[in-house]
Amino acid sequence: MTKERYYGFYSTNIYLPCSALSKRWRNFWRRRLGKEDRFMQDTHLPSLPWRRCAVPQPVRLCEYRQENGNVRISELGILAQMAANCAAGKNIFEIGTFDGRTTLNLALNASRSCRILTLDLPPALKTQYELASGEGHFVEKPEPGVRYKKHAADHPDAAARTSQFLGTPRYSIFPPTRGLARWSLWMVPMPAITSFQIRIVP
Repeated sequence: MTKERYYGFYSTNIYLPCSALSKRWRNFWRRRLGKEDRFMQDTHLPSLPWRRCAVPQPVRLCEYRQENGNVRISELGILAQMAANCAAGKNIFEIGTFDGRTTLNLALNASRSCRILTLDLPPALKTQYELASGEGHFVEKPEPGVRYKKHAADHPDAAARTSQFLGTPRYSIFPPTRGLARWSLWMVPMPAITSFQIRIVP
């Protein structure tokens, strides 16, 4: 529990500001040297500090180790903050379980009256579009959600409130026009999906 609290604090209070400072420093020197960041893409999406979206809460982070395909610990901490700010009795719908790291931390930090429903592609499903080189393991995994499932014994409450579905968003049983008042947070942790976005409902 102490380690989980530490990494919850570390994610947004130490790692996030330090990584932001490092990014500004790198960008400064790239401009000075006339170099471009080949990994950055120009976007027109508005941005704002996460504290404008949520009241900071003490959160816990489990499975803080980042694997290929996972969000950074700072992003995981922010998502945990969003979950902690969800109103009691509302639910969280996650599109893209992957290995279940984000799923687990959403459940750990949301209200005990909040259900976590997570949707992932069936392992044997053939993708509609060709995968880029190096992205196959995001889809072709033996079982989605292994990292939240292995903590069912030490976090039984979080496991009991988590339900996993296999399918595609198009045929999801939770269309945006039905029962919206019951949902507090819709989220997509996988950056490859661009047709969905985080949606917070008062």
